[in-house]
Amino acid sequence: MLDVDLFIVAHGAQWSRLRALTAQRRLTGSQVDELVALYRVVSAQLARAQEAHLDDATVAMLASLVFSARLRITRVRAGVWDTLRDFAIRDVPAAMYSARRWWGGVALAFLLVAASMAIWVETSPGARSAAIGDRSLEEYAGPGGDFERYYSEHPATFFGAHVWTNNAWVGVLALFTGVLIVPSVWVLFTNAMQLGLSGAVMSEAGRLDVFFYYILPHGMLELSCIFLAGAAGLRMGMAALAPGNRTRRAALTEAGRSGLLVAVGLIPFFFIAAAVEAFVTPSGLPNVIRMVLGGCALSMLVAYVFLVGRRASESPGS
Repeated sequence: MLDVDLFIVAHGAQWSRLRALTAQRRLTGSQVDELVALYRVVSAQLARAQEAHLDDATVAMLASLVFSARLRITRVRAGVWDTLRDFAIRDVPAAMYSARRWWGGVALAFLLVAASMAIWVETSPGARSAAIGDRSLEEYAGPGGDFERYYSEHPATFFGAHVWTNNAWVGVLALFTGVLIVPSVWVLFTNAMQLGLSGAVMSEAGRLDVFFYYILPHGMLELSCIFLAGAAGLRMGMAALAPGNRTRRAALTEAGRSGLLVAVGLIPFFFIAAAVEAFVTPSGLPNVIRMVLGGCALSMLVAYVFLVGRRASESPGS
């Protein structure tokens, strides 16, 4: 006859572990394997307890445990979409939200550099020539000039794909060179210089309004994505330099994981920015409509980071 006390002593640790895994919200691959293995073991123990007519309380407890574990395994096996959903509405936006302060700092520094470049070009003799080369002011900034033609000289689909690839590459450079700090800062600095130089030349031609009407519809979202990529990259660099009370390896691993999530999350937003640049920026739509569409594109990123990301950061298990 099966001794209930010995049975509980012999297998109690397995039951406790199975109960803990069943209740755990997120499981790693090895934990899923462990859950399945323990489920099989405890199911066999339940069958043995029933055959031996063990006391009703123990049999009921085991039956409940096995039933709960079966439901958990079913959710794990059928939970691919749940996993993807959690990744999209919890992991990625939480990583973006955690970089929000760095994001603001990078954006401010970038815009200050761009403004400084613009002021320098407008106030320094010869700076305009350095900015546009051998082209005349009219060739570059005049109606139908190089600045405007850039957005419409190629088919929109081809241009959009090119822009998406280029912007994603800039984002990748700003992010994944961030661990070295200087290369990431240089990528951001050179892009800020280019923006400031273009703005200054357009201003000198008396067409600063055209500059903003062409830059802002897609640039609001595009630049915000680049700022966020740079912010995540620089966080990695600072984690390596100043890990705080953690080991340098642990700090860098955490920042690297967060940076990778940010990189994945920015892919669709870079795509949206490229679509706006290819189809909205050079379109014949009224300027107000183009600006509104650009603002709507930016609002999607802002809502994803500050609404979804904040909620994900505050939720248990995030």
